[in-house]
Amino acid sequence: MTEFPQSFRVTLNDVDEERPLNSEMVVTALERREEADYFGGRRVGLYAAFKMALRAGGQPTSFGLSRLEGEPHWVIDDKFGANGFPHFCHGFGSRVTIPRTVREEIAEVLDNLARSSGLAAEIGADIPLILA
Repeated sequence: MTEFPQSFRVTLNDVDEERPLNSEMVVTALERREEADYFGGRRVGLYAAFKMALRAGGQPTSFGLSRLEGEPHWVIDDKFGANGFPHFCHGFGSRVTIPRTVREEIAEVLDNLARSSGLAAEIGADIPLILA
């Protein structure tokens, strides 16, 4: 079983035109999750939570993400500022609004962690999730 939190260095190349942003990404959770949806079905997939500063010297923003079976991308379910201000909060796997996906650099960290944790049989950029 994978222990959390885990820290990763992530470089975001086009945040600032002058230089890339090197930030610490602290993954606090990655797990398989299954919940009922609003229409009598089930949402099955992966849930991930992490904190990361989005600008140099900034305080970390908290994110909750999901990737449902068959989906090719991680979707942001909730985002909270460093002071706890809710930018938005949709709940695990909600797809009733336009999905916001994460950057490739962040998705790659989560994909690798899901694979190494034995949670995903197939996962990657533009590869539909198949749970292990």
